[in-house]
Amino acid sequence: MKPRLPILLLVAPLLLGGCGRTENFTEQERVERAKDFQSKGELEAAAIELKNALQKNPNNAQARLMLGEVYVELGLGKDAEKELGKARELGVGEETIRVVVTRAAMAITWLKLRAVFRYLRLPSVSPV
Repeated sequence: MKPRLPILLLVAPLLLGGCGRTENFTEQERVERAKDFQSKGELEAAAIELKNALQKNPNNAQARLMLGEVYVELGLGKDAEKELGKARELGVGEETIRVVVTRAAMAITWLKLRAVFRYLRLPSVSPV
């Protein structure tokens, strides 16, 4: 049993050294990670990354816009409204915010339409 102890003592710092690595990401790296998570449908993870980016820089308009979009996708309307409002205050254009809100409205409408089709036992339709 004694020969394993020195190996463990050598390996343990290497294993523990990576534990705090996520804290070293820059604000932009966090935003990029959030984009990756969002594209994979991992919305909660995307929200966490964006919140971490905003802790580093609360005036990051891109992160505010993305967080608003993620909140829309999660169905968190009030939180989305707050973040999109802050994004607008930080200079994000009205048109960009309208696109996010319109896409959200279309997605919600599509989900409701699918539910109606299922309820009525009609063949499913595809979005245009």
